[in-house]
Amino acid sequence: MPYVAYQDEANPYKATVMKFDGTAWVNVGPAGFTPGNISDLSLAISSSGEPYLAFTDVANSYKVSMMKFDGTNWVQVGTAGFSDGQGDNISLVFSPAGEPHVAFRDAANGVKTTLMKFDGTAWLNIGTEGFSAGNSLNTSLAFSSTGEPYVAYVDGGNGNKATVMRFSDFGLTINESSESDVVLYPNPANEIAVIQNIEIGSTIQITDLEWKIGLC
Repeated sequence: MPYVAYQDEANPYKATVMKFDGTAWVNVGPAGFTPGNISDLSLAISSSGEPYLAFTDVANSYKVSMMKFDGTNWVQVGTAGFSDGQGDNISLVFSPAGEPHVAFRDAANGVKTTLMKFDGTAWLNIGTEGFSAGNSLNTSLAFSSTGEPYVAYVDGGNGNKATVMRFSDFGLTINESSESDVVLYPNPANEIAVIQNIEIGSTIQITDLEWKIGLC
């Protein structure tokens, strides 16, 4: 079924979502369901068939908000206005694991690109906030088959040409014998990992998922 989301002039520039049921276009929930005016909408459908909408939320200081239709009502996903500051040029995509991710132009971080995800409880940053070289436009997010997020954008830090960046967690490997009792968790890890039962003088090697050595 095709779905369409738009800024609805007939409902004070709030968001409306409609779907084509095979015969006619019908509203998904009430028309104009957002708390206030919106812009920069991005619509995606979860693996369970729920429509999600991310948007610039005028009622929350032009920050990024997300709502989903639970079958009866449109409800907030996490905190309304979850970005640090104003956010636009929004791209909403579900990861292969089913988590909603939002890439957007982040006014609170140099008008650069930021990527966040909702983990079921809270909105979390993926990597560094404002990670693009300069200000950005026309954000587009996609995931590889292995679950890595890729973000494409017009790159103000590089002559307004196209740039694509990806984010990889870091994995850890340890040079050890097969009899070693070393315990490592989590693996792969992002920022923090715990290593137990390692002997003095042992070598610890940190690599990314392509096995490029980051630190020894």
